[in-house]
Amino acid sequence: MSRTLFAIVVVLATTLPSLADDTYTIQWYSWKEGDVLKVTTTVKSIQSMKYDSGRRKVTDEQEQDHEVSYTEEILSKLADAPHIAKFRRTYHTWSDTGVDGEKTVHPLVGKTVEVDRTGKKQVITVGGKPPTDDLAEALETEFAAEESLEDAANQLPAKPVKVGDTWPLDKKTALAEVKKVIFKGMELNEEKGTYTGKLVMAEKKNGAVYGTIEFTHMVPVKKYPVNDDMTVDVEAGSVVTMKETLTKRLDGSEPGSKSTMTLSIAVKAKLPDSKLEVKTTITGSETQELVPKAKK
Repeated sequence: MSRTLFAIVVVLATTLPSLADDTYTIQWYSWKEGDVLKVTTTVKSIQSMKYDSGRRKVTDEQEQDHEVSYTEEILSKLADAPHIAKFRRTYHTWSDTGVDGEKTVHPLVGKTVEVDRTGKKQVITVGGKPPTDDLAEALETEFAAEESLEDAANQLPAKPVKVGDTWPLDKKTALAEVKKVIFKGMELNEEKGTYTGKLVMAEKKNGAVYGTIEFTHMVPVKKYPVNDDMTVDVEAGSVVTMKETLTKRLDGSEPGSKSTMTLSIAVKAKLPDSKLEVKTTITGSETQELVPKAKK
């Protein structure tokens, strides 16, 4: 998952009597050195594959779960850098439950990972030492997939918006988010996709402004991987739909947030000896809380 399964957005409201008529300038929270976040993420994937040969129908259903929690401290931030320059992440939980129902605990649980991007090449250490071979590739993938600050800015509206207003998202950035979670080998019709942001709610509670922002991506599917050896053309109407929502305090005072993500894949295709129908739903949620600094 990127730092954004889920992006961190802040909305600064004008002080007009009715929030429905107010306009909002949407901006990113500015990360600060010394910030410590507690992040908890859960993801569930349910897939149904139906084969119909005309004489026989077969349904294969699979379910998988992913849970992870960690604290992350921002160690340094460089001006104009595309990512946070240096941070330290300690994993408290990380487990995956496979289609066989077996739960596996990740070897990074209880360990601290430090990522240093101050030089030309990203350097990752685990417990102050280079990662072992079995972890190195996974860690490079984990942190290479994170959304850059520039990419995040591309998802914001170019002008202030009211509740209910929509705006086009940067296609390249939106597609990158979709490709992180779809199956390897899927081919999308990127040019015919739609990528939209929307401010769906803003309200005042105890003097603070809260809001919900929604990002929706709908991309037609061109090809689908039936297995490692076969990829097939799909029928018209096959589509990937990804919707992310973010709710947080909107005054920009802290980076805490709650977000959800739902991705659905609906595909129909003709195989040499049967028809294929695939329905996949991936749901996720993430909370980010600012850890209070210890009093001196």
